[in-house]
Amino acid sequence: MANVKKTAKTIGCCCGYAVLVVLLILGVVSLLCCYFFDVQTELLSRRLVFKEGAQSVELWKNPPASIYRKFYFFNVTNSKDVLNGKKPVLQEIGPYSYKEIMEKKNVSFIDENTIKYTSVSTLYFDPSTSNGKETDEFTFLSLLDMGVSAKTDRVKPQVFIKKTVEEYISGYKSSLLELVALSTGKRREKFGLYFDKNGTGLNHYVASTGADDIFNLGKIKSWNDLKELNYWNNSFANAINGSDGSKYPPNIKKDQTLYFFNPDLCRSLSLEYLKDNNVEGVDTYDFHLSENIFSNNETLNPLYEGFCPNDDCLGDGVQSLRECKDGLPMFISLPHFLRADPKFFSSVVGLNASETKHDYIVSFEPMTGTTIKSNIRVQFNFHLKKNKQKEELKKVKDVLLPLFWLELDIDTKPEIKEKLKKIAPILDKAQRLLTILGGVFVCFSIGVLFYTIYRSKRRAHAEEYKKIELKLTPTTTA
Repeated sequence: MANVKKTAKTIGCCCGYAVLVVLLILGVVSLLCCYFFDVQTELLSRRLVFKEGAQSVELWKNPPASIYRKFYFFNVTNSKDVLNGKKPVLQEIGPYSYKEIMEKKNVSFIDENTIKYTSVSTLYFDPSTSNGKETDEFTFLSLLDMGVSAKTDRVKPQVFIKKTVEEYISGYKSSLLELVALSTGKRREKFGLYFDKNGTGLNHYVASTGADDIFNLGKIKSWNDLKELNYWNNSFANAINGSDGSKYPPNIKKDQTLYFFNPDLCRSLSLEYLKDNNVEGVDTYDFHLSENIFSNNETLNPLYEGFCPNDDCLGDGVQSLRECKDGLPMFISLPHFLRADPKFFSSVVGLNASETKHDYIVSFEPMTGTTIKSNIRVQFNFHLKKNKQKEELKKVKDVLLPLFWLELDIDTKPEIKEKLKKIAPILDKAQRLLTILGGVFVCFSIGVLFYTIYRSKRRAHAEEYKKIELKLTPTTTA
C-alpha cells in the first residue's frame, strides 16, 4: 500500500513538473516571438498581402479616398518688361481644383509574388473647391514656342501668351503643331498639360504582392518594361525604388526612409519622418520629402551629381528635368522655392514660401502603413535664358521662372478612419498581451519550479532526519 502511494505521489510530481516545463516553454516562446517577430506585422500581413479576390486588392484598385488635384498658376503681369530685362512680377491664381479618380486597371497576377497593372487617373473640374473658373485667362511662358524655336531658326517664338485655364490644362490649337508633326512624325491636335493624358493609362507597372515579404508590398519591379531609368548619370539616380506611392508596407518606424517612384518627376524620391500627428482621431506619423533631396551640396546630398547631366545643376532646392522633357530646360522644386537657394526666390517678385502651405507631406497610420492624409506639392519651373541669336530673347535676364505648382490633396474616407481607430489599439493590445502572458508564464513557472524543488529538498531532509532519529531511539522490550 505504501509503495502504491509512493508511486502515485511520484507520478503526480512528474505531471506537475511537466506542466511547469510546458508553461515555461510557452512563456519563453511568447517572449521570443515578441522580441524577434513583430506580432502586429504578422497579423496584418495576412490581411494586407495582395491575393486573388482579397479585399486589400479591391481597396488598392479603387482607393477609398477623396482626391483632388489643385493647380496654382503664376500669371506674369509684366511680360513685356521681362523681355526687356526686367524682373518677372508674378501673381498666383487658384487653386483650380479637379476631382481625381485613381484606378488600377488591367490587374493580373503573374504569380503569387508578382502583380501587374496599369495606373489610370481621370480629372473632373470641381467649381466648389476652386478659387476661379476654367475660363479665367492668364499670361504664361509658352513651352510650345520655346521648345520649337530651340530646334529651328524658322520660328520666332512668342515667349508669353494668354490662354484660359482650361486651354492650359486640356489643350489649345496652334500652327506650331504642324512643324512638330513634320519634324517628329507625331501629329497632335492640341498642346496642353493633360492633353492625351486625362483618363488614359500611360504607366504600366509590375510590382510585388508582399507574399514573399510583407515589407516588399507594392514595391515596383518594372515600369513600362524598364527595370531602371536611362535619364541620369548613375545607377542610383536611375533606380526605380519603392512603390508607386499608392501603397506602403506596414509597421512604419520614425527612423525609416520611405521610397516611391514618380514618373512625372522622372525619378524615385524619399520621405522622412517629420512629426507625430492626429488626423480626425487617428494617430499618425507625418513624413515629408527629404529636406536635402534637391540639394547640390555634396556633403548634404553626396549623390546629387547623378541628377546633373551636362552639369545642369543650378543650385540647391531645384532639379533639372531636361533629360526627360524633350530637352526643355524644365526644373522641379517645392512650391515658392521652399528650402531652395535664396537666389531663385529673389530673382522674381510675388513669392512667399511657407512650410505649412508648401511642404510635401504624407500622414501615415504607422501600424498598417495606410495613408490617412496627403498634401503632395511640387512646382514646375522654366530656365529662361538670354539668347543673342533670337531677337525676342536678346534682352532677357537669366531667371528660373515658376510656371505653376500643384497639390495632390488626398483624404481617406471617414469609414476607413473609424476602422483604423479600432484596429490600431487592438493590434497594440495583442502585442502587449502576448508579452505580458509570456512574462507571467515564465515568472510563474520559474517561481513554482524553484518552490517545488525547495519543498522537495526540505521533505527529503525531513525524512532523512526521521530515519536518523529512529536509529538513535532506544528499543524497549516487554
